[in-house]
Amino acid sequence: MDRPAGKSSLRRRVLPGCMGENIYTGMSEACLKVFEPHGVGVFLSDNFACCGIPALVSGDREGIERRSSITSASFRGPTSTTL
Repeated sequence: MDRPAGKSSLRRRVLPGCMGENIYTGMSEACLKVFEPHGVGVFLSDNFACCGIPALVSGDREGIERRSSITSASFRGPTSTTL
C-alpha cells in the first residue's frame, strides 16, 4: 500500500503488525478510512516487520527483544513518523 499525501500534505507510515493484518483487520481498515477524508497519505514500509506482540504475550523475552530491535530500526530515516 502506498497512497500519496492529499490536501493535508501529510503522509504517514502504517504498521498494522500481524495482529492488525491477520486478527483485528477491522481496526486497520478503520484507521485507513479515517485518514482518507482528511487527506492523509499512508504507506507500508518495504521492511514491514512484526512488532513482537505474539512473543510478548507468550513470555518469550528474547523474542520480543529481537523483534522490537528489528522493528525500531525500520522506523529510522526520513519517513520516521509512524502510526
